Amino acid sequence: MSSTIESLLNGKTGKHIFPILSLHGEDEETIRSYIGIIDRANCKGLVLDGRRHPDFCGPNWWQDLDVVLEEAQKRKMRVWISDGLRCPGGAANTALRSAEPKLHRQALVATMLEYKGHARRIILDLWKDFPPHPKSFGLFMKTAMKTVLGTQTFDDDEILAVYAVNGEGQLQRYPVPEKGEDFIFDKPDGDWTLYAVGTTRNLSLEKDYLNLADTDSVKLLIDTVYEPHYKRYPKEFGKSIAGFFSDHRTLTGAFGFDPEMLGQKFAAFPVSDELKSELQTRFGTNWLQKLYLLWDETDTHKEAAANVRFQYMDALTSLVRDHFSYQISTWCFGHNVEYIGCSEELRAAHAFRTFEGYDMGSATGSLDSAVEAVSAGALEPHKSGNSMTVLFGDLGPQEGLRLEKELADRFLVRGINHFIPRAFSPRPSSEGRHLFYAGGNDPQFGHLPALFSYMNRCADLITGGRHVASAAVLYDVENRWAEIGKAGSGADIVNLLSDSSICADLVPSDVFANPDFYHTELEEGLTIHTQSYRVLLIPPCDALPRAVAEAVGALTGTGFPVWFIGSKPTRILGESSTYETERLLQLLEGAEIVALSDITKKMLDQGLADVIVSVAQNSRARSLRVFHYLGSPSLYLFSNESKLPWSGTVTVSDTTDCFLYDAWRNEASEAAVSYTDCGMSLPLSLNPEESIFLILEGLDERLFAKPFEPAKDPLAPSDWVRTILTPQAASKAITTPQPASAGSIASAGLAASKAVTFPDTLAEEIPDFSGIVRYETTFTMEINEPVTLEITDAEESVEVFLNGQSLGIGFRPPFCYNLQPKLREGVNELRIDVATTMEQSDNARKTWKSLFAKKEKPEKGCGITGEVILRRG
Repeated sequence: MSSTIESLLNGKTGKHIFPILSLHGEDEETIRSYIGIIDRANCKGLVLDGRRHPDFCGPNWWQDLDVVLEEAQKRKMRVWISDGLRCPGGAANTALRSAEPKLHRQALVATMLEYKGHARRIILDLWKDFPPHPKSFGLFMKTAMKTVLGTQTFDDDEILAVYAVNGEGQLQRYPVPEKGEDFIFDKPDGDWTLYAVGTTRNLSLEKDYLNLADTDSVKLLIDTVYEPHYKRYPKEFGKSIAGFFSDHRTLTGAFGFDPEMLGQKFAAFPVSDELKSELQTRFGTNWLQKLYLLWDETDTHKEAAANVRFQYMDALTSLVRDHFSYQISTWCFGHNVEYIGCSEELRAAHAFRTFEGYDMGSATGSLDSAVEAVSAGALEPHKSGNSMTVLFGDLGPQEGLRLEKELADRFLVRGINHFIPRAFSPRPSSEGRHLFYAGGNDPQFGHLPALFSYMNRCADLITGGRHVASAAVLYDVENRWAEIGKAGSGADIVNLLSDSSICADLVPSDVFANPDFYHTELEEGLTIHTQSYRVLLIPPCDALPRAVAEAVGALTGTGFPVWFIGSKPTRILGESSTYETERLLQLLEGAEIVALSDITKKMLDQGLADVIVSVAQNSRARSLRVFHYLGSPSLYLFSNESKLPWSGTVTVSDTTDCFLYDAWRNEASEAAVSYTDCGMSLPLSLNPEESIFLILEGLDERLFAKPFEPAKDPLAPSDWVRTILTPQAASKAITTPQPASAGSIASAGLAASKAVTFPDTLAEEIPDFSGIVRYETTFTMEINEPVTLEITDAEESVEVFLNGQSLGIGFRPPFCYNLQPKLREGVNELRIDVATTMEQSDNARKTWKSLFAKKEKPEKGCGITGEVILRRG
């Protein structure tokens, strides 16, 4: 038995959950109490968010941080410090407000004026509408920036080049006019577009933000946030201070940047002096005259536009990696702390390259980002298989533990092994989020430690080793940059394989362009760092990066299968030589073309899949997810992502001793496997949203839990009595470290009790109720015999007590309990506590809703919404 399993069965778990704690300048007692609350929720770390603190990096901040670190040390907790003054992050505390303009982020923009018809002279003021704004926001932007917000305005807007281009790609250059000088455009015959290409720092409502593609700009963040923390707490770095956290980094700040803006009018593209130099190196001295293709919306210059867009984004993301990600991570590494974080905008630009320096793969709340993060964690050596996601809270007060466990399972079965939940805050949320604890008003907080313990146990099992992926799928971001033809989606292919229980990694072209860093080997198949693959899949594309084409040639030369989905590319990105293009395209001849619909069948037929699943007739084939992990111990994780039960047979190539491990109940049981020439087969049945581990090692049978078998004969208890605990009383009850006893809750102030039958109608009786609903009854036993309890449904989380002792917490029906271990002769007291979400009470506080909208029946029930079945014998 591995030490990991031994620790889990003995109730010990790792430290994989560090929620966000927002500080606003609270008093010392409040700060200490919230750290204690986080500790009691089974989190041994936290991310300290100072974006709403009134004195970030000032005397009051240091005073509060002293308290945080002292309390964290006492509780053996670790602290990550968010490096942002506000959201989005990147203000370098307040230093950018007085910093020289060149350190502020800058955008590349173009005024585009279309003229058709005969030749004529046109006189206009190019500076009047420069920089351009999206038409729908132009007036608002100008007004808001100058009058409402009163933010600073930079005077270094610059038009760098003026030229006109016609439909055939002919280009005419013109001198750049001075401000106040008329521009004379002698338009030739035909349709022409006049471009004024330049730079601005005035597109953002808030302009004091970093330029992530500029070394000195990012260094200002290090000097004003990172260095002051190290100067004050040098001995805590690497101890109570675990590292720094960056959140919501942006590139332009205008309306958010996404590569899909390529080819759109009015788009603003990030730029810096280093990026200008790099573009000049790539395009030559006339580089400015090629940039109009960033905004060109036509297909006339398709190939030329693809090359410019690819080269621009390749240069931009490389500079963001080097100047932002690596500069900060190198500083952190040198000071013995970690660097982690996430950002939708950086992910959109390049989900691997822009996070390359981080110590964990970075995911947002989407499952596609989870695949990217887990792949990055496995492929990049310094990440050591670690990945994280910021999860929970975004769905508001209706978000409950049932949904949160469902979300956690989806990320766990894809390999995410660290979690940053949103959020703990001493103040009510102003963003419509679900706050844990919520000043004692969160009815489910008493059940939250059970969820976090479960997540910690699962994460323990998928940390320290490596996962198995049968297929490597090319991360096709370059084709989305270039917009050549119809670029495919690597994430879609990964999801398609996952539907057939086949695990795949996304691999960026950088693994082939920089093989030394990624430890890429092509001589005996495809190996990247710890990952060995059985097939390389390339999504539909018209063009490939050079490094990928060369890798395809090397792999197919050894007989390794490479499949192009749908068709083979006809171009090489960034390659202008016809001879070299033809040479590189010839390297692709050994690869196959496979239809998207045939991928999974072909992999199964050729034995390239790691797991084979046979589905029972009444189950959905695509609902089972499988994650194969090699570690201590090695294992398979199976998760049913359907709302219906799943049953079938899973066949794996292993033939070792094994057992099943239920991480929710923290119980091991026998695995009824049968051994064949192909490995071993396991019959499997999973309830909706249920997960189970198959542990590939032996275990002393004396440690196996007895299987749950419902008793047969109905047992009629006394009448059920319902008592409700108001949110105010719940805040007193749920702050106790252990489940509250009947007496303690009664003393907290309960509403009047009443007899009930099931399903309960509490949601109709009190539509605005949020809190704990208690159901109590008694039954008599003369002899000790099996007694089981089943609750078919409840809203939301359930805890069952027998004779004052907890039998455990459940989040998803059916809720099944074995009562026998806590039975006693004579009268037995049975209690069921159901904790609601905060949705109903939150709606009740919105008084405007009752004034302007008709009060509607709650969507969810409240309390026990199914049947309660008690059996004996």
